[in-house]
Amino acid sequence: MNSVEIFSEVKRFRGREHILKKIVQMSLFFMKKDRCDFQVYVLKSSSMKRVSRVSRGKDSPTTILSFCADDFFPHLKKKKEKPLYFGEIYISPKEIEKKGESIERYLVHGILHLLGYTHGTRRDMIKMESFEEKILNFLSQKKII
Repeated sequence: MNSVEIFSEVKRFRGREHILKKIVQMSLFFMKKDRCDFQVYVLKSSSMKRVSRVSRGKDSPTTILSFCADDFFPHLKKKKEKPLYFGEIYISPKEIEKKGESIERYLVHGILHLLGYTHGTRRDMIKMESFEEKILNFLSQKKII
């Protein structure tokens, strides 16, 4: 069973958290991932700038940040109940819209990062983007996005 919590400080997303949650849950279903446990924070640009400054030392907002949990992450459950993956996604709709992209694409991108996908090399980037497209096509076919 996957556990996904969505928190939004962006007014236009309040009350629509269930849609983002469905995107996450169906993405995990497509990837055949179970016992995934994480949180998604939908932030204003000013809050994303703060998170970026603290986490990356960059004093500017960004589109998305994903943080994988380690053994010391405070929200982990008891060892025997430990989820396979756990982390947090911070996403800024305003910054995403500036790039002409969709929050759905970036949300899937953040999920893939939490599951270990990277784009550090060209090969990794091609693999990640290909999988991202497959998930987005699946979500579109299921009329989730």
